[in-house]
Amino acid sequence: MGKADFVQVLCPQCKHEYEFKDSLAGKSVRCKCGNVFTFPSQPPASHQPSVPGVCPSCGATLAADAVLCVNCGLNLRTGLQITSASIAPPLSAAGSATRNSRGTRSVPALTLIGLFRIPFTGDLPAEGLMQGLYLTLWSVVLLVLLFLTLVVLAAGAPMFGLVLAAATLAAALAVLGWLMRRYIGVVEQYASDGLTAMTDLSIRETVGIVLVIALIIAGPIVAGMFFSPLLIPAMLLAGLYVPMAVSLAAVERTLNPLTVVKRIVEMFPGYILVILYVVPLQLAAEIVGDLLGGLLMSVLPRVAIVAGWLIAVSLAQYGVVAQYAMMGGLLRLYRQQASPLRGQFLPTLKWVGTACVLGSVLLTVRLSPAWEYINPMARELAQQQRTKQAALADEQARRDRQSQLTAAAKAQFEQEWNGFHPAAEQDPT
Repeated sequence: MGKADFVQVLCPQCKHEYEFKDSLAGKSVRCKCGNVFTFPSQPPASHQPSVPGVCPSCGATLAADAVLCVNCGLNLRTGLQITSASIAPPLSAAGSATRNSRGTRSVPALTLIGLFRIPFTGDLPAEGLMQGLYLTLWSVVLLVLLFLTLVVLAAGAPMFGLVLAAATLAAALAVLGWLMRRYIGVVEQYASDGLTAMTDLSIRETVGIVLVIALIIAGPIVAGMFFSPLLIPAMLLAGLYVPMAVSLAAVERTLNPLTVVKRIVEMFPGYILVILYVVPLQLAAEIVGDLLGGLLMSVLPRVAIVAGWLIAVSLAQYGVVAQYAMMGGLLRLYRQQASPLRGQFLPTLKWVGTACVLGSVLLTVRLSPAWEYINPMARELAQQQRTKQAALADEQARRDRQSQLTAAAKAQFEQEWNGFHPAAEQDPT
């Protein structure tokens, strides 16, 4: 294709321009910004002849000022075809997707059962791996900053120590801000109906979201410090509130607590099913990551400790990303229909019940003494803890014995003193 025939294809995320190539048609490509999208199977419609008012991909009739074909998802400006379930074509009585006059299969609308399949589709595992990699690198940076802060404070340089402490706090907030932007991007992706585009978050909006979410997460810790019985209820409330707060920040650009609570009440049946489904998946991902990381670190303790940590963090992040992907799908589902549970409640319970049983089994194994025999790293840590407790007990026994010997030696000294100095016991008067 020559210069005169140059056809632009835009990345949906960063709008970087690419030249259309037949060798890339219909394939998934990765942009420089890290976004993965599907290259159009044919040149964009604006650069190829087509019948006015007709979609060049599926032949559906279009409005005069149409930008997106709602039948097949083709963006007439960029040439990209939306392949997610956000475009809802007419459904047959059986609920299957219909075919147009050219025989092209349209994408079905999102269903409640499809919502529970989201964690096992798409590029969510790759997203979790990428976030795990960055978090591992950030963890190393934070540990170095924290170590330097403690060393400087111990060396008697409080001003420089305060500067390092501020840098450590800023780095931690930067990590949280980056995570929030990634989570919000996932919610936007799965909540999008393909017809409206969200504006990018400003720095001010990002900082506000980070501070509010950080305060909510810190709430249970503060409550537990002042009154320990409040710890568990505060953690449950935060776990119920935070996913909806982040999702509404992504879709509605609001952090109003009244709006968050209102949406939780409106979508409570579907929302609680998502929570009951996602929490066991997150638990399973964390336990599997802990097990794999422990096995790797036990085999190569000096070489693979970072790799083991990377595996554990990546699987944990996969669980969180899957949660926000489902939250985006849930918001879109409730926009499509006010009562998505109607007629689909019992099939959904099979998914939720299976996840709850799996989570219960894994949690039981994780909390049982058998976990030390399954995970070599856990066994080593438990052995170190027992050795430390035994050493502390021996030290306390030594101090008690020394205290007793000191008291006995003091009594003996006083007795000997009084024997050699009888005048000291006489009344001076």
